[in-house]
Amino acid sequence: MRARTAALLFFVLLPCQGARAGQALPQGFSEVAKEKLDGLKLVLTDANCSLTAPAADWKWLVFDASQGKNYMCFNPKTGAGFTVSLGRLTNDIDAHTRDQVLAAARQSAAASGAKVANEKYEQTQTPLPGNTWRLYHDVLFKQGGKIGVILYLVKTADHTLVTLQDSTTTGAESKTFAQFVASLKPLK
Repeated sequence: MRARTAALLFFVLLPCQGARAGQALPQGFSEVAKEKLDGLKLVLTDANCSLTAPAADWKWLVFDASQGKNYMCFNPKTGAGFTVSLGRLTNDIDAHTRDQVLAAARQSAAASGAKVANEKYEQTQTPLPGNTWRLYHDVLFKQGGKIGVILYLVKTADHTLVTLQDSTTTGAESKTFAQFVASLKPLK
């Protein structure tokens, strides 16, 4: 089962590809069904949580090939997108989970001729105290340049893992992504 967690996380380790400003939808995505939405909120019943889009001009999308396990909150005006992935844990988020995520990040980077550097992994209190870990790493490209990848691993329900991701060229987490992460709330 632990290998399955890493496979499900693989989706979120890639920066948003195919998303461009002015584009209606990134390739491979479609709009989330209305019954999964409550206003700006994506309601993830199986994960016992909801997430709120940053503003009304952001769209909730689902990755078509993911069977409802991978989503993106996407701004068609700017091309910005935050990914959300659902997975299963066999245990709590621990050192083994961290190692799987970092190994998947390294493998993903290597497949595109890049490498991972500056890995940071820490427990955080946002969005769910005691159940959230934040991972940061840089992806260094062979031709030069880098992007920073920010992941939040959140245990939301018994054996359910929600992973939130953004990428940055500045190395800093954006205020919009921080607010997005903080919007994750358990269902009542």
